[in-house]
Amino acid sequence: MTDKIKIYTDGSCLGNPGQGGYAAVLKHNGKEKEIYAGYRHTTNNRMEFLAAIEALKTIKKKDIQIELYTDSNLLTQTIEKGWLKSWKSRGWKKADKKAPENLDLLKQLDEVIKDLKVKFIWIKAHNGHLENERCDELAKMAAYSPEFVDEEYENISGFIPKDTETKIKKESKTIKDKTTFELSGNNLIIIKDNQEIVLTKAEITKLTKLLNK
Repeated sequence: MTDKIKIYTDGSCLGNPGQGGYAAVLKHNGKEKEIYAGYRHTTNNRMEFLAAIEALKTIKKKDIQIELYTDSNLLTQTIEKGWLKSWKSRGWKKADKKAPENLDLLKQLDEVIKDLKVKFIWIKAHNGHLENERCDELAKMAAYSPEFVDEEYENISGFIPKDTETKIKKESKTIKDKTTFELSGNNLIIIKDNQEIVLTKAEITKLTKLLNK
């Protein structure tokens, strides 16, 4: 019998983007291991990719056959249709000269699979597949209680945590009750006495640090 590791992965997101989680179940020689983690602001696709990346990082035996099962068509096709190799050969560009989405994770995936014998296999979601259902359950559980920050995506999306937004509003409102606040893209607009003050994300971060001192 061929020595083989089977990995089942899934990602979940509440809102997409929103709170997210990933999970994986690894099976080898009758032993089973589960891994999962939650992030406060991310996307479903990022969690699908991260599930595979983090699961494969745990593999120490480089000469063993690996089968990775996922319900993500995008993840499966990225590898099995050669998209990853093609993008890398063009300097991480697609045919239209644009960078593929989630480039940071694509580079991580490329790095983690280079020394592994792994085949990505698509399975239909919510189809009674025991391990897939377990991954879905763990990923959702992690998404509801996120402990980590997807810094790359938060920087790209301009995400401002609610606690930061609330603190800025609370501290600013002590100056004058008629001051109003609006979020527009990556900026926070403060309207006071018919005048607008626009704070960029970098300025908000700096202000938050000062408020936390």
